[in-house]
Amino acid sequence: MKPITQTPITLEHDAIQRSISPYLDHGYKQDTVQIRSNQARPRGPRALIDVSDYHMPGDGQYHFTSIHAMILVSQVGIVLACQMNGFRQKPGEIYMRDYTIVCRRRILKT
Repeated sequence: MKPITQTPITLEHDAIQRSISPYLDHGYKQDTVQIRSNQARPRGPRALIDVSDYHMPGDGQYHFTSIHAMILVSQVGIVLACQMNGFRQKPGEIYMRDYTIVCRRRILKT
């Protein structure tokens, strides 16, 4: 891989379309993901997730994406935080200031 250039590079729409991931361009919009159950445990939360519809990537092998992992991990935390603090529903918007995620392995089954 070439080092990042010190001069700006401008890509027009056609050049972008030749290299963009079909998943990021439109595929993720086909995914339907929901939290089925959520549990607070001493070692950390545990949630069961339903994936009822998904985009099949070009290689023909499903994998759960880091995009959905990030969204669901934050939602699991928000739901548990609300319950642990006595809120029956989310009291307002919760803004995330920092987020780091490490995906240890691919998830290939639904």
